[in-house]
Amino acid sequence: MDIKTTQHILQSPLRVWLTRLAQLSAVSASSLLLASGVIAADVDFSDWACEACPFDSGYRATYSAGAGYVSDDSAKFGNDYGEDEQGAVALATGDGIYTTDNHRMVWALEDLGLDSRSGQLEGGNPGTYGYYLEYRETPHYRFNTTSTIFRAAGSDQLTEPAGWTDSGLTSGFTALSGSLRPQNIATERQAVTLGGNYRSQSSPFKFTADYRHEERDGNRIIGGSYFTQAALLPVSMDYQTDDVDIGLSYTGDNGQIRLGYHAGWFRNNNWSVTWDNPFTAPAAAARGRLAQEPDNQYQRVSASGSYRLERYNTVLALSTQLGKIDQHDSLLPYTTNPGLARALPRARLDGSVDTTHWSLSVVTRPVPRARVRFNWTHDERDNQTPRDQWQRVIVDSFDSGALETNIPFSYERTKLNLRTTWDLIDNFKVAAGFERTETDRDFQEVAEQTEKDSWAQLQWRPRPLWQFRIKGGTAKREIDRYDLTTPVALAQNPLLRKYNLAYRFREYGSFNATADLPNMPITLSASVRVSNDNYTQSVLGLLSSDEVSYSADLDWRISDKTTLYLNGGWDDIEAEQTGSQSFARPDWRARHDDEFFTGSAGIAIRGLATDMDLFMDYTHTDGDSTITTVSATGALSPFPDLQTNLDSFRLRLVYHKSDRLSASLQLRFEDFSSTDWALDQVGPATLPTVLTLGADPYNYNVYVVGVQFTYSLGATSISLP
Repeated sequence: MDIKTTQHILQSPLRVWLTRLAQLSAVSASSLLLASGVIAADVDFSDWACEACPFDSGYRATYSAGAGYVSDDSAKFGNDYGEDEQGAVALATGDGIYTTDNHRMVWALEDLGLDSRSGQLEGGNPGTYGYYLEYRETPHYRFNTTSTIFRAAGSDQLTEPAGWTDSGLTSGFTALSGSLRPQNIATERQAVTLGGNYRSQSSPFKFTADYRHEERDGNRIIGGSYFTQAALLPVSMDYQTDDVDIGLSYTGDNGQIRLGYHAGWFRNNNWSVTWDNPFTAPAAAARGRLAQEPDNQYQRVSASGSYRLERYNTVLALSTQLGKIDQHDSLLPYTTNPGLARALPRARLDGSVDTTHWSLSVVTRPVPRARVRFNWTHDERDNQTPRDQWQRVIVDSFDSGALETNIPFSYERTKLNLRTTWDLIDNFKVAAGFERTETDRDFQEVAEQTEKDSWAQLQWRPRPLWQFRIKGGTAKREIDRYDLTTPVALAQNPLLRKYNLAYRFREYGSFNATADLPNMPITLSASVRVSNDNYTQSVLGLLSSDEVSYSADLDWRISDKTTLYLNGGWDDIEAEQTGSQSFARPDWRARHDDEFFTGSAGIAIRGLATDMDLFMDYTHTDGDSTITTVSATGALSPFPDLQTNLDSFRLRLVYHKSDRLSASLQLRFEDFSSTDWALDQVGPATLPTVLTLGADPYNYNVYVVGVQFTYSLGATSISLP
């Protein structure tokens, strides 16, 4: 590359680099078209280079293109891979790097033919400036077995079909079967992120700026209630989020300071949903309406810094953040029923929340074999939303008959954390820690709460590649008192204790071991974790929870060309709770037992045959959840078990035609089955008072087969600036 070209690139790097990237992509696409016939023609392209590129010495890229076939439709399978529909799919990926003496650019393209596609580009002159650009699509397929009677499904206006006959029970929906239309439940997220940084070589200051725009659209399920009846609604989603981050930092010999500003805006283009009531109802209450997430914005300023006291082997760090959340959307009317219409206390919520964060950290080494870390944090959420009295209308049918006040939730939380580590001898370490968290809340059952966590750990390394670690501790959550006025005002049983607010005593421990076997290319690791939670002061609610888990891994380098791995894990969670159907003391008890097992194995063989590599993986998982209830008379009432089973197999066979060209055959197979009593054989009209969407439990058997050609361009190795 001549001096004039280099100067032009440095004067306008982003424009020129994007032009170069487009040229390289075009050349690569042409190369892949030629490569598709290489094997049949037996032509050796090992010495082929990018003649259209004037900078081969600093350019290296690998691009892959091909096609695959998906055997069946499956929302769950597609949710993981972006391949939710039967048929052909395009397979296209690529990555590359281009460098000069004072610039570097790296790009990556993934799954361009799928709904989970993404692309990244970053570059710059290390130490002077940098930039990046990223685009990513993330699908979330929930159900493809659902159907609905509502027309304009997926919009904010859901209407009954023509000729629909209302009824008090789903069994009376005479037009149901002829009115159902398929309606998948799925969303897709698209996000664009870009940013950069700049610092002149002679300045201690650095400037950074980042921007992210995200859109999420599709539909989700919301329950529309009619007091004693309900319908599951396929409701449209159309969100937009924008975030901006700006920062200025200063780095000195012994410390650094950073100032930052963040702003975020959330917009919901469908701010409500209105639907026809398919059940029998008074004419004035024939339509329902619900608000969705309102527009809001968040701003935050921050400052942080650290300083090293070399004489005392100590580093001090301090940070603070001040933020504000605002929400000023107009409120919906009380009801769609004109006979119950009345004025709202105010037209908008005028929601406003101030947030504050402080953090102080001290890391010191008072003696050569000891290290101490202290951390103090304080978080505050001050909800300044005005309070008013509101008179609710129940399901657009009747007045609640009482005034209720909106509750602006606020809290303060202070946390102290102390950790120390001692190197007693060369291969033996002792560590201990203590954490204390104090929380003060407004308008909740527990105003003041204190949590204390103490632990100790021993670490032994008898050989350089052997390590054993054991850790144990206790944690106690204490409350000053339980305010009964709050649950009583909300018509809750005063004996009920919410698990996140109740007194809790926890004991926990873990053991980890890792070892490389002597004179053998094998690495073994194993771990055990146990915990026990007791809510001894709760009468109603969660009483206890126990968890035990085991895991083990083996990595074996059988030869220079073959590696094997095996791993497995088992987790068991047991919990017990009590309840009362008579709004008094406990008259039933429930026990939950969840067991999960995961095992996988894989092998990689390079040089299985001449110029051929083999990669193979297999995974099996089982999940089993049992719920058993016991009434006051001792009668057992077990729920049907919840079960999931997954078998997943992957195979990739790669043939290397040359150093630059390869072809691969890919096979992926998954067999997934589940039983869920909430969905099994529950059609749209199975429940007498609930019109559902008829979703089936996840059960699929899908394979994907594909052929892909990969071609490498440019230099075989590059020196990074």
